[in-house]
Amino acid sequence: MCALPKRHRLLLRLALCVLSSQPLAAQTSESTRTTEYGPLQLSYDDLSKTVVKIHRMVQNANQGAECERAREDVEVSNGVSGVRITGDFSPAAFSGAPEVAYSVKYTYDGCSEAPVSSVTLWLWDVARELTVAGRSADQVQGLSGVITEDLTRFQCVLAGPGFRTVGLMALLLAGIIFLVIGLVGTIGFEPWLVGRRSGVAFMGFGLCIFVAIQTCPWDKWFAGTAIYSGSASFLERNAADITFLGAIATLLMPVLTGVLDAWRKKRRPGVGTPAPAGTKPTGRRKK
Repeated sequence: MCALPKRHRLLLRLALCVLSSQPLAAQTSESTRTTEYGPLQLSYDDLSKTVVKIHRMVQNANQGAECERAREDVEVSNGVSGVRITGDFSPAAFSGAPEVAYSVKYTYDGCSEAPVSSVTLWLWDVARELTVAGRSADQVQGLSGVITEDLTRFQCVLAGPGFRTVGLMALLLAGIIFLVIGLVGTIGFEPWLVGRRSGVAFMGFGLCIFVAIQTCPWDKWFAGTAIYSGSASFLERNAADITFLGAIATLLMPVLTGVLDAWRKKRRPGVGTPAPAGTKPTGRRKK
């Protein structure tokens, strides 16, 4: 076999170097996927199942990858107190957690060369997102898809900062309307809209709305993220309060009905209403 010229040998070595570097570049590329969610309401049991599922999927994806410095934990907090859990993510491990938590952060930080190198699930009031990174794009996409399908079952439309803003603006507008109607009634424009007594009632409703806007814990009632020690169902969690409000409404209903009936009679005099002074009866004359 004849020897190649020196220039050709240099070109051949350069081509071999380029070809051998392509698999290395493919192995060192990292894939990252971030998924955002709407407001979430779930129980600690639901959170435990989700975290355990992430743990198992990461372990299965990283089989054969030697990584001795992996770190994995989950933190829950209500803004005042919280707990940090490592190793055991069963429902019993959350026994010392706050009764209601408003932020959760799960973190897995493993080897940078593993198919799944890191997972971060961060849920709080303003934002909720899952970030998965690793060398295997298929494993990263698969884990993100499974956990996203799991979390979307707990999404709640009537919660979060956006819903609270719209709701409070609507309450503020209702309070202003009630106050204006009440003020019109109390200063003597009775034939125009309402009487003095009804005006006082409307002003009372308006003031109650303003007090409720300032004092009620709206950010807790309609938090963007809420994890409960019991059921996450709104009706089950607030059964006692709903029963109490139902009893109050039952007691107030006759009073409100009486006020509305009196107002309607005043606006539309019916049969039996005394005729104004100076008018003659319209009955037939006897023959």
